[in-house]
Amino acid sequence: MTEPHPPEEHWVAQEGAFSAATSNVPVLHYYPVRGRAEPIRLVLALMQQPWFEPPVEPLHALVRRDLDSFPFRQMPRFVDEVNAKIDLVQSMAILRHLGRKYKLYGSGDLEDSAAIDMVLDAVSELREKLKNVWVVSKMEPGAVQRYTSSVLAPEAELLASKEPGPGLACLERLLAGPPGADAPAGSGMQGDDKHSSSSQPAGAATASGAAASCAACAGEVVDDGSDEGASLLSDDGAADGRLWFVGERLSIADIAVADLVDLNLVHFEAQVKSTFPHLHLHWRRVMGQTGIKAYLGSNNRHSLMWGQDWIDQRQGAADGQQ
Repeated sequence: MTEPHPPEEHWVAQEGAFSAATSNVPVLHYYPVRGRAEPIRLVLALMQQPWFEPPVEPLHALVRRDLDSFPFRQMPRFVDEVNAKIDLVQSMAILRHLGRKYKLYGSGDLEDSAAIDMVLDAVSELREKLKNVWVVSKMEPGAVQRYTSSVLAPEAELLASKEPGPGLACLERLLAGPPGADAPAGSGMQGDDKHSSSSQPAGAATASGAAASCAACAGEVVDDGSDEGASLLSDDGAADGRLWFVGERLSIADIAVADLVDLNLVHFEAQVKSTFPHLHLHWRRVMGQTGIKAYLGSNNRHSLMWGQDWIDQRQGAADGQQ
């Protein structure tokens, strides 16, 4: 008899007997890569919610048959029939659904929801810029230079750049600026004093204290005490700036930003650490959550980053067999 749930250390089942028990857990259809599905996996891991990922068939069969039956003919696709009839594509729609389901959408009022949506849209733009450099341009020196001089530029240089759209400095500013601080002229970056207390300065709550008051967080927030984190801690151990992007709780905005930073660290670690210290500390804070930390340390996290990586790998294997 198939067990209804996999062991906790094996949240992702790629194949085997567990495939017969998918009615008991959500199903995530995607390539065996991190890609656009990774923030979804991070939320499920945070909540310690098992899920199942069916093995992906050869690309031509997937495109010609399976993908035609998917809404909008694309992945990731998230199916959850445990408590409701949920069948979604569009990665951000799935992420927002999980945010609502697990109360990872701030306080849930219009102001918090709008602020979270704003961050999510910025992350989508920045993710596309990184993909263009990494996958489309294949790290061509000119493309890398344009990316580093705009998206990875400090705030002053970003504002002077001819490249349109946001940069990581916009996200850094949201974290670093105290609640209610005025944004630099023309930057489009604002502070948020909605959840601040006049008797408590920005960042006065410790990371573990914030997590303790967050019913949606699975486990406490941890800091490994490395030099990078210590440089952002005041004498009383409180982080300068904000713990989370919106309000006093971890939200799907934090998950999406942490995944974006994680991708940038692969090729641009030194620049991210030196230019965006608050983002780097925030990344460590999110990735240190109990469920996420367990997922990152398991064999279930895919090593490939993009769907194109998987396609190229399969093509290379096919060419090698000819």
